[in-house]
Amino acid sequence: MTAPPTTAMVLAAGLGTRMRAGAADPPKPLVTVGGQTLLGRMMERLVDHGVRRLVVNVHHRAEALEAFLSDWQTSHPAITILISDERSERLETGGGVKKALPLIADYTFYIATPIFYGTSTTKISRNLHKPLTQAIWMLAYW
Repeated sequence: MTAPPTTAMVLAAGLGTRMRAGAADPPKPLVTVGGQTLLGRMMERLVDHGVRRLVVNVHHRAEALEAFLSDWQTSHPAITILISDERSERLETGGGVKKALPLIADYTFYIATPIFYGTSTTKISRNLHKPLTQAIWMLAYW
């Protein structure tokens, strides 16, 4: 039996347009629900499942996300956080994962998002431009 992944790609680069966020609002991964940010909650869940390396993509309001990730890593020193910087262009879901593959370095990894409960593996596969050697495991739940 294959061991569960210890690496996760966390999708946090979205613009938040469906949330109709204003300029003063936090980026959508940093929205607080029940006293915890969506991003923080997702990362805690991944760590609870044995993930020790988080690759997080950033684009919209990247500085706020980087500050949050720096603070979060300070309180979780055993966890490695790598940032896939997408500020120069919007890559969408599959493009963001494809750009981050050199940072992932594992053949099996989770793709997680703090925003919704499921995603389309068809969309991700199409945007990654097959063939893809990495096996993608989905973990997106509250």
